[in-house]
Amino acid sequence: MGSTGQQRMKEILDAAIDAEQAAFDLYDRAMGLVEGKQAKAVLKELRDDELLHKEMLESAVFDTWEALPRESGEDEVTISEFLIGGDLSEDADFQAVLLFAAKKEKQAKEFYSGAAKIAVGTAEKDFFLKLARMEELHEKKCEALYWETYGG
Repeated sequence: MGSTGQQRMKEILDAAIDAEQAAFDLYDRAMGLVEGKQAKAVLKELRDDELLHKEMLESAVFDTWEALPRESGEDEVTISEFLIGGDLSEDADFQAVLLFAAKKEKQAKEFYSGAAKIAVGTAEKDFFLKLARMEELHEKKCEALYWETYGG
């Protein structure tokens, strides 16, 4: 496997690990903002899932995977877009947390979908598609909790 492709894979995995830790921290913080048992349970589930994603990424054996291509045109995985979006203010309420989380989950889904598009081997594609599906479920849970809590 070429070092350029290997380095890109490591950069993608490292960025994803950092983002999963940030998501874990977000949900952990959000649990302190709510009093309802159902909301706390959903947030705990999301938080625990983010830890699972981080562990999956940390245990990925990318040195046995095929190298990502050097250039991939429009299917480029943009790490910076996955990591941007600022942070919540210290005084953010639960509504702000849910909106922020839904946006971040959507970004994560798009990031992993993009990584799957440029992955060369089947193992990489399947790995990233699985993560994309998991993030999509998180996005839907955040939106459902938002509408359940704040929808008319």
